[in-house]
Order: sequence, then C-alpha cells, then structure tokens
Amino acid sequence: MDIVEELKKLISIKTEVKIEDNVIIRENYDKIADEILRISEKLGLKAEIIDLKDEYGEIPTLIISLDLDKSTIAFPSHYDVVPAGEKWIIDDGISMNPYNPIVKDEKVYGRGAADDKSAIVSSLAALEELSKRSDLKYNPVIIITGDEEVGGNGIKLLLDKGYRWDKVVILDADAEYLSIGASGVVHGWIIVNGKAGHAGYPHKSINPIDALTTIMSEFNNKFKPFRASKISRLNSPPNSIIPKIWGRFTFTIIKIGPDDVEKHNRIPSKAIAGFDMRLLPEEDIKAAINELYSYFSKIISAYGFDGSIKITNSQKGWYSKDKTFINEALNAVHKAYTSVGIKKQPFAAAELGGNDGSFFDTKGIPVVAFGALREECNFHAPGEFVYIRDLTLLKNFIISLVT
Repeated sequence: MDIVEELKKLISIKTEVKIEDNVIIRENYDKIADEILRISEKLGLKAEIIDLKDEYGEIPTLIISLDLDKSTIAFPSHYDVVPAGEKWIIDDGISMNPYNPIVKDEKVYGRGAADDKSAIVSSLAALEELSKRSDLKYNPVIIITGDEEVGGNGIKLLLDKGYRWDKVVILDADAEYLSIGASGVVHGWIIVNGKAGHAGYPHKSINPIDALTTIMSEFNNKFKPFRASKISRLNSPPNSIIPKIWGRFTFTIIKIGPDDVEKHNRIPSKAIAGFDMRLLPEEDIKAAINELYSYFSKIISAYGFDGSIKITNSQKGWYSKDKTFINEALNAVHKAYTSVGIKKQPFAAAELGGNDGSFFDTKGIPVVAFGALREECNFHAPGEFVYIRDLTLLKNFIISLVT
C-alpha cells in the first residue's frame, strides 16, 4: 500500500462537517466511505459499511477486521474534518487549495492530513501487514466513522447498536505521548435580556451588553481561577504550563440576539456569550455543571440582571483504569519510536481536549489513545499537515501492539 498516495486521495474528498442553526451539515460522507471500502478490498481485507442514521442524515461507518478467534482490539478513527476555507498559504508562500494535497519536505499538506485521515491510512496499512502474519495476540478491528468533530455521533450510534470490543485504541491523538485520558467538556450560552432602543437615548433602554460584560468580568476574575484550582492526578501533555491536568473556563463567542440588527446606533434586546468549560478526566460532570449554575445564579441575583444560562453540549472526561493495557501500549509506543529513529522514552498523559474515548469508557471498555498529530501540525487551522514519518510511526505502533 502506498500510504502517501492513498492519503492524498482521501484528503481530496471534502468531508467537512459543521453545525448551522442547530442542524448538522455533512459533505461527501458516502463518497469517502466508498473510497475507503475500495482501498480495503484492494488490500484483500474484510470490510463492511454499517449504515448509521440520525435526524440529520446518514453516517456510513466502516468496520474492517481479520476475523480471528481472539480477543478484539478496536482502532477507531474518523473521516470528517472541520471547515478549511478556500485557500491556504503554506511554507515559502506557496498557495494551495486545502483539498488539493501537496507533498513537501516530508510532509503531506491538506485538510484532514493529520486529523484524522492519517489514522485511516496508517491503520489500513497496518492491517495489510498483519493479515500476512501468524503471531497476532489480538484480532484487530478498524472502525472508521464520521461526526467526531461535532460530538462523536458516529461512535455513539455504533455503540447504541450493541457493538463491543475487548479493548480500544483511539487513533485520533498526539504522537508525542500515549493518551490515557481526556478532559470533559461543557459548552453553552449565557443570555442576557435588555430593552432595545436608540443609542442616543440610552436612559430609555436597558443595555444587555453592559450586563453581559459585567457577568463575563465576574466569571473571568472569580470562576475561571476556581476552575483552574482543580488539579487532576493525571499528567498533562508535554510542554504544558501546569504538570497535571487542570480545570479551564473560556469565553469563545460574543453576539447579540437573533432578532437584533447590528447597528452602531442601536442598543440590542439581547446579548449572548458562548463558553467552553473543560473538566478533569476524573471529574463528575453533573457536579461541575451544578457549580456553574450556582455561580451564575449568584451573579444574577447580586446584580439584578435578567439572564439565563443554557448548556448545549456536555461530554464527560475519561481515564484508563487498565494498567496492564497501559503498559502494553507504552511498550508498543517505544517499539514504534525505535522503528522510525525517535530516541525518547514513551510518556503517558491525559489530553487537554476531549475525544471519543469517553463513550467507550462509559461502556466499561478499556481505552487509550495514540495518533499522528503533533502540536505544530496545524490541525483545525490553515496549513494542516502530517509528517510522513508519523504515518509509518502509527502503522508500526498498531503492528507492535497487536503482535
């Protein structure tokens, strides 16, 4: 299998997913599923497409395995990507279409090159090699689905159908360390009501923007440090500002109400702020949300504002409880590093972000994560790339873990 050429083909299929007006919009899910099926069959692998569906449409999901009578170890990855824009400027001022991949300086550029189509081709290449060997201690199962970037609907639907595996390695993670956990996440809106009017007559209006900025200031000065004071027992990723995972709260969006018109001389009727709250991997998500509600209520009561808070998405964190599995995976990371000339000891840490591991953890399935992503790879940003060496690294990690 030419791993770089197959990656370029997958990148060229625009599989963006986004949420507009609370509706999930998906592009070319069926097209990329057919292409992955073609690659699998060309490699002589047993593959099937599971037709998953929700209220927004279909999420075709591929399951590819060697069908051995052994304990199963699943390797999930995803084909959906975040929106890329029309044009990127990469190294040396080169302009490129993010869906017309470029190979340069031992890197593959394009949307999804790292997150997460790298994992798709690396896992297929690993399975091709494993199919020719007789020293396997697990039956490897590749799972490739969509919607990871908007909440993990593909994996959730698959698990809801009753699919189970003995162990899981999420292939949507950093190559610098073995992930043994991930942060929980809570997204939502703070909404403040006012009275619209002419900005020349502010005394006749109630400005919700003034109230919202006061609330945001209170959160930044008091609630954010409160969240940061929560410290996990799990290591942070390498080069983090705090050695252990810590709680975080960040405002990410500010806007006026949907019925308001953006005008410099008009006071709106509503002001809205979006936030992202990150939890410790082991933190109870209900307790964290109750703390958020309690703090918001105190501010509203103290200032007499007319406001509300709305949670739009929440996902608990997770951490691996199977120490034997962690040690197996660390050993496979070490072998993979050595195979590509990386001279470093493997390191286990939890992720500052979240991933689909929480869904498997909820079902009691041991899970860790490892991938081809690195901080400098610009995933979710213009100029995304993956190192060609890391495609081989991830392939060799899978082979080492399974044999």
